[in-house]
Amino acid sequence: MHDLAERPIDGPGGPRRTDDLCQQLAGDRYLIDGRELSLPMSIADCALMVQVFAVPTAAAAALMADTGLRVAELWPGRSAVTLMGVRYRDNPLGDYNEAVISLPVYPPGTRALPLLGGLDVLRGTAAHFVHAMPVDQPFTAHAGRFMWGYPKFLATIDVTFEESEAHARFSADGELVFAMTTPAGGARRAAESASNLTLRGGQLRRVEARFEGEGLSVKLGGARPEIGEHHPLARDLRSLGLPARPLLSASLRSASAVFQAAQVLGTGLGH
Repeated sequence: MHDLAERPIDGPGGPRRTDDLCQQLAGDRYLIDGRELSLPMSIADCALMVQVFAVPTAAAAALMADTGLRVAELWPGRSAVTLMGVRYRDNPLGDYNEAVISLPVYPPGTRALPLLGGLDVLRGTAAHFVHAMPVDQPFTAHAGRFMWGYPKFLATIDVTFEESEAHARFSADGELVFAMTTPAGGARRAAESASNLTLRGGQLRRVEARFEGEGLSVKLGGARPEIGEHHPLARDLRSLGLPARPLLSASLRSASAVFQAAQVLGTGLGH
């Protein structure tokens, strides 16, 4: 795992450490840099875009080796990686852009379906391990780290929706990580639940979220993403065989979401 999500985060007074600014109050209430927040958290409006790629299981397992988690397969020999771009427009954590890199894995103690890992992904037995979740504002970086364990750090992220296409571009430390384009302009409604796994400070957490919205566009395949050359996360993606043609490209123009409190599944992982 990279140390990006443990770096001090630049703020008005200079770099600040997340655990120095945040504390858990009673129950699912938190004090984040002077602001009180509670969970579950409702998000009124966001837009998101996604591409899913089939990647070699061995490469995905190598990337996840220091987490202690087992990757889920879509079919024998092939796992997956998902790239996302999210634009939050009305959110208690701010109006910010976010990028996500995630892979399907099994939580500890989960039994997999032999040769049918793709079904495990679809039915939620496997969860999405969040490998990276950069954002472009400091408050949400601190909040996401402390409340859910998300690997958030500051980066340059642009997410834009045009009439028929959506675009995301994510760069960090002056280097491109990924840029992608998905279809947009659909009119269908969508509702989707997501189960994320995060690992911070040796604690493995499970975060349940649900998105509902309209303006869904879906396409099998899609445009190949642009992948950087030098940033560590770009090298991670290249180790998985990207850039490649995606299995699926999709976007959702306007959605609401609810994020539940994190459930701790284990400790001492990733060390």
